[in-house]
Amino acid sequence: KVMMNEGGYVAGGFARRIIRDASLKNVKQHFDRRGDIDFFFETGAGFVKTMTVLNDAHCHFTRTMANNAWMCMTSIRHTADLMEAIGDENGYSSILLQLIDCHFGAPEHMLSTFDFDNCKFAFNATHVWFDDEALDLEECKILRANPNASKLDLLGSRVCKYFSKSINDG
Repeated sequence: KVMMNEGGYVAGGFARRIIRDASLKNVKQHFDRRGDIDFFFETGAGFVKTMTVLNDAHCHFTRTMANNAWMCMTSIRHTADLMEAIGDENGYSSILLQLIDCHFGAPEHMLSTFDFDNCKFAFNATHVWFDDEALDLEECKILRANPNASKLDLLGSRVCKYFSKSINDG
């Protein structure tokens, strides 16, 4: 909740699953494949405020290997909808959050920098954003790289990651 209040929004793979499926029903598969939830921020100030609040709540952050985000494990008990969707009986007492701090900006802008058009999905507490063609690509099971992406040097590893988390995916 604090992330959304500070100009944060969820974007990428988790947002893709929620928006594409229009449900939390199949979200367990996301975490079965070691999925995380990526939070982006419109401003650096919103990111700093969120980090401060979460640090005060005893979240222990570490830097990602790609050095583009801070990650922490958090209890799903803090998120009633997720708790109901995946629950403790499935062995998920916590989930991985990533707070992205390599770029800040409005969702529309951030989505334009994503390496795959298929991942151009985002939402916050009141709005949903997605690329017009993203749903069609997903339905046709076509992966399309974005030639205007900010970083294409990791594209090979990103393709492997996408397929490992999307195989047999709805």
